[in-house]
Amino acid sequence: MYDPFDVARTAPTGVAGLNIGGTTIHSWAGIDFGKESAEKLVEKLSKYKKRTWRAAEALIIDEGWCSISSYRS
Repeated sequence: MYDPFDVARTAPTGVAGLNIGGTTIHSWAGIDFGKESAEKLVEKLSKYKKRTWRAAEALIIDEGWCSISSYRS
């Protein structure tokens, strides 16, 4: 079992993030809108965000709308 402090809870939107007690994936990752290459994004990461990435034992990305839409097909 993971320590709750080691689990990052994220979602694509702010409202979804708040609903699960987390934040947006972009905010947690420290990548703004993430429009640059992966190499450029890593260069721009702060030391704090790099520690955040390394400390996470698990990353939850709530994509509930994807599973809901599959039931309507």
